[in-house]
Amino acid sequence: MDQTREDIFKGTGEEEQSYDVWLPSLGLLYEITEPFVAYGNVSRSFAPPSFGDSFNPTIQNSSASLGASNSWTYEIGVRGKPVSWLTSDVGIFYTNFQDQVVVSSGTVSNFNTRTFGLETNFEIEFFQLVNAIKGRGLYEGAHEVTLQLGGTLVDSKIQDGPFDGNEVPYVARTVGIFGIQYDYKDRFSFVVQGRYIGDQFADAANTFDENAIGTVGQLNAYTTLDVKALWKVNDRLSLKAGVNNLFDESYGTQRRTGSQRGIFPGVCRTAYVGATLTF
Repeated sequence: MDQTREDIFKGTGEEEQSYDVWLPSLGLLYEITEPFVAYGNVSRSFAPPSFGDSFNPTIQNSSASLGASNSWTYEIGVRGKPVSWLTSDVGIFYTNFQDQVVVSSGTVSNFNTRTFGLETNFEIEFFQLVNAIKGRGLYEGAHEVTLQLGGTLVDSKIQDGPFDGNEVPYVARTVGIFGIQYDYKDRFSFVVQGRYIGDQFADAANTFDENAIGTVGQLNAYTTLDVKALWKVNDRLSLKAGVNNLFDESYGTQRRTGSQRGIFPGVCRTAYVGATLTF
């Protein structure tokens, strides 16, 4: 059960640039006390505009004049295990983009942007908590149930041009994760995990109301639920299965113009099975 910051920049054009060049970064860890560790990170990134952004005919003003994006990201936080039954991680981050490629309402342009964020993640081990309440010391049984709750609060703004001060398209202000995991020794696990994605604007003008053809307008918040199981049959064979978007939630992820016009839906309910055999 985890969350990645790529979700925050979904739809801004960043997710299409698989050839991003990440320049050297600096990270530090400092043990405050035995259960707590402070961390910090400074990183620099560079990414040229994608071919689709520069030449895609479905984007009305695709342009070879788009500049390359570059950014600085700063992050600090504290993680630790203050009590036997709780693991916590709280951090803040700031990203400053120069010439970020932003696709908006059939146009693609460079904007300077900045993003502040607060990330949290908490995991509670249920049987450890019960033992702590009853004063029994550490739980060392074969079964464990872990509850997870986490989220990200984001403030992301355009800093230049005609939309100065508006929110960056496709950046949700709130993202939440929640779930429960059952483990039996290291042989079997079953996970139910939910994800909440808040409202997002689909254009740099921050248009709220949807038009008749669905090319502009705010994308509504949605919640999806996934389930998965893993069974380690023996040291060589593992089986897994799961269902993503268990309740087949219908939600929009992007709005497009051109030949592919309108709101694009998210992935419907999908199921999978798999096996891993080690020789």
